[in-house]
Parts: sequence; structure tokens; C-alpha cells
Amino acid sequence: MSEPAAIRTRYDGTWFRSRLEARWAAFFDGIGWRWEYEPFDWDGYIPDFLILGANPLVVEVKPEWTAVGLEQALARAQRACPPAGKRPLDVIAVGAMPCLFTDNAYGYEPAGLMLQWCEHEPWVAEASWHRCAKEGCDRIGVFHSEGSFIGYPCGHYDGDHYLSPLYVSDLEPFWARARNATQWRA
Repeated sequence: MSEPAAIRTRYDGTWFRSRLEARWAAFFDGIGWRWEYEPFDWDGYIPDFLILGANPLVVEVKPEWTAVGLEQALARAQRACPPAGKRPLDVIAVGAMPCLFTDNAYGYEPAGLMLQWCEHEPWVAEASWHRCAKEGCDRIGVFHSEGSFIGYPCGHYDGDHYLSPLYVSDLEPFWARARNATQWRA
């Protein structure tokens, strides 16, 4: 069975290749993330988003409901990353909605899969949603559940106990508003 064709969608003055990408842009706006759409070209690979902040993050959006398709997206991103000598940006692959999997052992909601570069070696694991508890921050973000435990995009570190769990119920209102903002746009 073939996948349905993507529906080109306009949101906030930007044309997106798919309604799902537009929905993620609206979701990012809702949670306070600054983003750029298709920000650069890595030798023919154009990431969907760059999330700006103290700890920038590349985002790949795929119409997936399981981790398998997200793994393929990360493999493509890994092959396209800039050459050795430069630390590549970390990449998260997200799917058809903000929480695809069941809760992980730590109680954090998985956001997707993340490719994090540790000493120039790729490390793929779940990315988990959190709210930064550092005074004055209070931002929603993600972190690599097995790697450095640094929050994206704020850059605060869980070793200082700043990353508090977020749950599906915390994210649902933002996703619902994003869905409404992009539902009938073309």
C-alpha cells in the first residue's frame, strides 16, 4: 500500500511540503521554540527544521507511528552530516504526533529518536520531553535519554536537576492548537 501524497500547507507565511511539517511548526510556536524551516543543505540532505537556542537541534519530521521509520531518517541525517573536525548538530526524528511510544522507565514521555554526537561518534536513543526547572527558564524541551542529559533548546543540564518530566496531558493542548491552526490550510 502506498503512502498518501503530502499536502502542501501554508502556516504563518511559510509554505511547508506537508501538513505534518506545518503542524510541527505550529506546535514549536506553541511551546516557545524558535525555528527555521529547511535551514541549510548538507550535500543534498535538507533538514526539515533547525531549532534555535543555546543548544540548537535539527528536527526531521516523518509521518511515522513507530521507531523504525524514525531510525531510517536518522541514518540518512548521519550520513549527510558535515565532515570530521566539525562537531555535527544533534538531530531528532519526530513522527505523526508528539508522543509515539509508551512511557520509558524514567517516567518521561518519548518525543522521538535522537542522534547525539559523543566525541564525534553517533549515539541513537529515545529523546524525552521535559520542562526545565531552572529558575527563570521553565521551557519545554527534549533531551537524549542516554547521552549527555542536556536540554534542547535551552542548554540546561539534568546533572543540576533542572529537567522535570512532561506527560502526554501536558503536550496535548499544544498539539490540539497546532492541529487547529493548520487543519484546513492549503
